Amino acid sequence: PFITEGGYNMVDVRDLSKTVVNSLTKGKKGNAYLAGGQYMSLKELAKVACSKKTPLVLSINMLLWMLPLINIYDRLFNLNIPVNRESLITLKNAPEIMDCSKAQNDFAHQNRPVEVSVNDLIDAFNENHPA
Repeated sequence: PFITEGGYNMVDVRDLSKTVVNSLTKGKKGNAYLAGGQYMSLKELAKVACSKKTPLVLSINMLLWMLPLINIYDRLFNLNIPVNRESLITLKNAPEIMDCSKAQNDFAHQNRPVEVSVNDLIDAFNENHPA
């Protein structure tokens, strides 16, 4: 397996859903809110998900260059590879810092650590897909 550079600001859907519910009654008309979480690179995320393996890291520029070939391979073998130009550009340009203080103040937005979310997700998967 391989990953690429970059990362995302990740927020657990359980935390985001509470913020959305709170926004329905506490939101101020005409205002915009950011309800983010914690930035984590894909390399860090891979380490959280499986600390025993170190995946190969391919540069985003290399993947952008290879994208036409990846798409052909994907269509030939019906793999549904979740890579496209937009997702790669998003990874490349994702901000590491987001100001979510407005959502925190107005909606009591909180986000649990990404490590907790990933481990909960893995546990839920394993419970529903026994080996």
